[in-house]
Amino acid sequence: MVDATGIGRGLDAVEGVTTARGSQIHAKSTSDQVFAAAVSAAADLTLEQVKVIAEGGTYVFAVKLTADGVARLTDVIADASGGTTYNCGIGTESSVPFTLERCTLTASGGGGSWGVLNASSGEAGTIDHSTISGVTKAVRNDNSSADLFVGASKLDGGVTSNLACFGNYDETYAAVTCP
Repeated sequence: MVDATGIGRGLDAVEGVTTARGSQIHAKSTSDQVFAAAVSAAADLTLEQVKVIAEGGTYVFAVKLTADGVARLTDVIADASGGTTYNCGIGTESSVPFTLERCTLTASGGGGSWGVLNASSGEAGTIDHSTISGVTKAVRNDNSSADLFVGASKLDGGVTSNLACFGNYDETYAAVTCP
């Protein structure tokens, strides 16, 4: 277990390969930015059967992708809450392709809250067989040049544009049509 209470950063993947399995990562702080797990500097991050919790602060990310690299999450529970400006289960800022498989991402709190926030300009990502909820939107893709692929997932909170979807549904099990 990684407990970063008070410092706002849990697992920091910087260059090389970082893998976490069967563990819990917790970051809590009143600082500006809180990341439970972060990818930067061309790192390769793999999380399997991990619970990732980020809370407090202004910008709160359970998983934050900030520079060229790769992130693979399988059977991950990610929760971001309590941020006054942003709360994101997973948030990207640059060309970090990510894959979510059988994950549960939740975002709640003040300001904007998204289960997935893709603000990158490069490759988007792939989401399969997952449950994603956000108070503002379940999934937000700001990348107008690359679709975010979402399949067979429960999307609680709605979605934005630039998504390629198949077989998705909402919290009432009604079909979700992606724009």
